[in-house]
Amino acid sequence: AVIIAVVVAVVTLTQDRATPDAIESVDESEPNTAAPSSDSDSEATMSSEPSHPPVNIFQFQSPAPISSISPTPAPTLFDPIIERIELIKEYLILNQYSTETLLSDARSPQYMAALHLASANSLPIPTDATDARVREDFKDRWVLMVLFYTTGGPRWRSNWNIGNHDKTVCDWNAVAQLEYITSRGAYCNEDSTIGSIDLSSNILSSTLPTEIALLSRLDHLNLKENALNGTLPIEMEKITNMVQFEMNGNDFSGTIPAWLSKMTKLESLYFSDNSFTGTLPDELYEMTSLLIMAVNDNNLHGRLDRLNNLTNLLAVYAEDNDFSGTIGSTFFSALTNLQHLDLSNNDLRGGFPPHLLNFPNLTVIDLHGNFLNETLPESPVNNMLRLLSLFDNDIPGTVPLSISNLQALSHLDLTTLDLEGTMPEILGNLTNLEYLFLAGNDFDAGPIPATYEQLTSLRDFSVKGTQRTGPIPTWLSNMDQIILLDLGFNAFVETIPTELGDMFNLTYLLLNKNQLTGTISLVARNLTVGIFDHNNLSDNTTALCAVWNGETTITADCNGPNTTCSCCALCCLPDDDTCLSSDLLALFDPVWEDGYLRVEYDFVHHHNITSNRRLGS
Repeated sequence: AVIIAVVVAVVTLTQDRATPDAIESVDESEPNTAAPSSDSDSEATMSSEPSHPPVNIFQFQSPAPISSISPTPAPTLFDPIIERIELIKEYLILNQYSTETLLSDARSPQYMAALHLASANSLPIPTDATDARVREDFKDRWVLMVLFYTTGGPRWRSNWNIGNHDKTVCDWNAVAQLEYITSRGAYCNEDSTIGSIDLSSNILSSTLPTEIALLSRLDHLNLKENALNGTLPIEMEKITNMVQFEMNGNDFSGTIPAWLSKMTKLESLYFSDNSFTGTLPDELYEMTSLLIMAVNDNNLHGRLDRLNNLTNLLAVYAEDNDFSGTIGSTFFSALTNLQHLDLSNNDLRGGFPPHLLNFPNLTVIDLHGNFLNETLPESPVNNMLRLLSLFDNDIPGTVPLSISNLQALSHLDLTTLDLEGTMPEILGNLTNLEYLFLAGNDFDAGPIPATYEQLTSLRDFSVKGTQRTGPIPTWLSNMDQIILLDLGFNAFVETIPTELGDMFNLTYLLLNKNQLTGTISLVARNLTVGIFDHNNLSDNTTALCAVWNGETTITADCNGPNTTCSCCALCCLPDDDTCLSSDLLALFDPVWEDGYLRVEYDFVHHHNITSNRRLGS
């Protein structure tokens, strides 16, 4: 333990530091309860051979909060720490880094940061005559320690060497093996000033201190996925070199500040998953250096048309807000460099903008959950677009044959639109499709088009509530990658093909509300969800229940004259149309944070799917 004399207390420091959050031996639910110390005390052993050297697990100790200290007699005036802290206070006040009021409050982060520096006997305290580099180094150390104490540093998952007296400020960082090899902490520019801070996913809390603006050469700040709140300090407008600004996944509030426009080099703005309100500031439309703008999952409103001025944009993520306006022929027409466009779950109206399909690098278009109400346009030849999601709009008419020009599509979602006519056979030509959702449209009655047999890469396939008739095609079993197969709410007849039992990856099978007969005992054994109710199926499923071992959610007409199911989660009487009338729809709402990949299967209750009502969330 290190014993530090304070004006009003003696602090005994005995708390241990937990390892960084990625080291699997640490329970991430238990926050760190100590502050930083020397890195020489212990080392972590990696579970695998990383490409970087193993992280040092430092037992970094510093003064405990004053509120936890018992009063003791004051030390003598000749105590070296008292002398050092007075010199530090004088220097900080003289250079207008802090105030007498803050530095006299023993509970303030500013005082605790000064005390921490005072405890490092080898750290020189600068004066106006000191070399500029030494003065800059001292200021950077103090600011980082203010950030540490303001945001609950003793409870961080890891210090990442911040505050380590045995290291230079440029080495206040560490490498660790989390889910992958990563490094976090503070990093210096070529001039040895702090240029980058990454403390993402580290349980930072409270508000950001205004002192962070003293790091004027900072160009990368990553504090995403923490518990920070309040408004962003206006003093941050002084950080004019900022290139990448990541604050997503916190609880910041207020409006998005107009002073962002003073960051004239800013390329990446990540403000998603916060509680920002209001409209985008007018000044933002002048930030022509912006390449990525992520403001999704906030409480923003207003129009987006003026983003057309930011012609260098590569990605716009504005989903899950309340942006409004009409999409017309010039909507985002100048943003020809776009690669990702996600405006889903807003209040946009009009039609799908066909000019987007001519953008040479655009791979993602997600406009689902709006109020688009015009027919689908013709599609030019396009070998770049991979994801097109339009579900939960009011788009009428038929699917144009030219949609087959979108040859690179791997994800097409046209669920719960107002489409009609024949189910488009032409979709069978899109052989790169992995996800195809056509549920809840009023297509003409008929079988699943035979051309779909070519879609052997499908992982999810849903034609729920589309008036499909005839027997379930046996060729579906050739789609050996399928995880989700949803054929419910149709008029399929005859028996369940025994070939489905050979589909090793089939995990979710929905066949409810059809006219199927025969047994269900030969259905795939690896199911997690099997929905069979409201058919004419028979057979005692006791043997099948034994195979599923209670790990499968099953619904069936359990109390019918010929069917029993001891492992069913829900039993429906054959004539009871109210049983499971709220059908399950396996929505896929892809998000950029997950790379637009399916990471889970989330079934949403959707009443009367064939009525084309808008989905609830």
